[in-house]
Amino acid sequence: MPEKKEIAVVIIGIIIMTILVSFTSSDREVIIDRIPTALIISLVIVLVSVFAKKITASKIDVKIEHKIFEWERYWWSKGSHLKKPIPMGIIFPLVLLFLSWGTVKFFAFFEFKSQALVSKAVKKYGRYRFSNVNEWDDALIGFYGLLAVLALAIITRFINPVIFPFQELSRYSIWYALCNMIPLVNLDGTKILFGSRPLYILSLVLLAVAGFIVFI
Repeated sequence: MPEKKEIAVVIIGIIIMTILVSFTSSDREVIIDRIPTALIISLVIVLVSVFAKKITASKIDVKIEHKIFEWERYWWSKGSHLKKPIPMGIIFPLVLLFLSWGTVKFFAFFEFKSQALVSKAVKKYGRYRFSNVNEWDDALIGFYGLLAVLALAIITRFINPVIFPFQELSRYSIWYALCNMIPLVNLDGTKILFGSRPLYILSLVLLAVAGFIVFI
């Protein structure tokens, strides 16, 4: 189950995404009437991504916790890091939104930290046992989070938008997946890339296919 701190982090992400979706470049402001729709879109996309990753993690005996993605290291040399990390998952999307007058919307708010469960050391994977989380574990978690959001995008693309603008939900799902696939800091794309380059390439291909289906 999510911890209270993690729940607060997810709520913050949903609020930020709601602001981004509500903001229109034509009016250059948050449209109040769009907030309920934007909130539902943000809530569905974020929760699908978060729970898909949590379910995947539990299947491989790993516990994950989402946090706002941070910028801490400013160079590759040892000791080249900030004393206090900057919460880029909050600052960067909002700054980018207002600097671009609503044209550029960056939907990447979270990173996740993982910890092996005791059951992981007990289980045997082929001829091997693993007591720690490796890069492949993180890559799988990020990949299935991406897969869930792409599935959401494709499914909602074909739902008749009589009651709710499902096609808008579909398009924003693609943009959310695309932003999180950028190999920046500790986003999901970074974890997939460093865990498995072939898996990262497959992720990009699936993203391109889903994007084509949604935007045709």
